[in-house]
Amino acid sequence: MLNAILYFKAILKQTHDFTNVVLIRCRIPVLKFFYRPSGLLGDVTATNKVAHRNTKLLHRYSTISLKSKIAIYAFKYLAKSCHLSDVDSGFISSYAFTILAIYYLQQIEPPALPVLQELQSFNQVPTMISGFNTSFFDGSEKELARIWCSYGRNEYSASQLFLGMLDFYANKFDYENHVVSIRQRSIERRRESRFDNFVIEDPFENRNLASRISVQKLKLIQDFFSKAYSHFAQLQNHSWKSTKPLESRFNPGLLLHEETCVYVLRGMYNNLKEMKTCGISETNEQYLHTLFQMEQFMHKLYKRRRLPQKFHDSFSRNFSIKSLHLL
Repeated sequence: MLNAILYFKAILKQTHDFTNVVLIRCRIPVLKFFYRPSGLLGDVTATNKVAHRNTKLLHRYSTISLKSKIAIYAFKYLAKSCHLSDVDSGFISSYAFTILAIYYLQQIEPPALPVLQELQSFNQVPTMISGFNTSFFDGSEKELARIWCSYGRNEYSASQLFLGMLDFYANKFDYENHVVSIRQRSIERRRESRFDNFVIEDPFENRNLASRISVQKLKLIQDFFSKAYSHFAQLQNHSWKSTKPLESRFNPGLLLHEETCVYVLRGMYNNLKEMKTCGISETNEQYLHTLFQMEQFMHKLYKRRRLPQKFHDSFSRNFSIKSLHLL
């Protein structure tokens, strides 16, 4: 596996379109890179069969209910817009936010999604990979409707499900005592020997997807859920048909508390520096979007005198922005 990744790394390094090609030597080696034409970051691994089954599991969940799929997408988009689905910055991954969303949809009454791993015995024998049971129900919709008693009973809209997710993680989920696990519908309690601040169980492997999050970062995420819930609950009282673009409703400057903004601002600043180093044009869509978000953050923090002058001066030197007069 490592030889295959090293070979692929050598190919990418010879290609002008790929920069910042870095091999992360962990349990399963990951090759990270920056793709210049699109301005996107990517990563590649090989022979990770458990991850392949994991992808199939998530895809099967996405085919069960369109409204659930939309709610999950909005939930992930919100976290990504606010730069909270970032493991390198000490938060949790985009994949972990997907597990959070699925868990909520399994827990509500009536459930919007089933627990596919509990239904697996209806259509297949256990699939063991690397010592892990990666089995789950992958039968037809007709079969699912026959064996899952809650099939089609949930009548909430996609927007109601999305708002419910925010409310659940802002006000209802017991972070100290419960585990986020999509393997079973019954509530799983945390073991006393577990010292992690937040436990999100991987569907197949025995690992915690939130093992690295600190008490401080967890508090920031909880505050984010609380503020986002208040924001979207107010929007629900008005028509969702608006002349404003959808992205404006996911405005990080509105949804994040000041302390969170400082962490996010640093990450965005480093992303912009990396783009400039790689020769990304200032007219690139991702570059402009990040720049626009930084302006919003900086304006909010500057008004509250929470933005260090040194950081502001450094930003002004390195990046030309149209709305600098707002500060």
